[in-house]
Amino acid sequence: MGLLSDQEPDDSRYWKWAGVAIEFPVAVALFSFFGYLFDQRYATSPWGLLSGGAFGFVSGMYLLIRSAYAMMRDLDDSPKSGQDPPGKGPEPPA
Repeated sequence: MGLLSDQEPDDSRYWKWAGVAIEFPVAVALFSFFGYLFDQRYATSPWGLLSGGAFGFVSGMYLLIRSAYAMMRDLDDSPKSGQDPPGKGPEPPA
């Protein structure tokens, strides 16, 4: 046991943020790639690539906003340090 054992950071929080940071560029790259393949197959260059990139951007933003709202909801539900948990008031005087 170290002196800081009670103050260890919650690593799962950092991994959630890392996942959010990866979701957006992956969505844009994946849909852009599918748009590029569509262009190669049907000779519609550059419309498939542009459409795929735009759709990837919109879906990436959707995933980003949804994750941010979920994390904010989790932060609002957790008790702040130095405060009583929800439903518990201060102790009555004796």
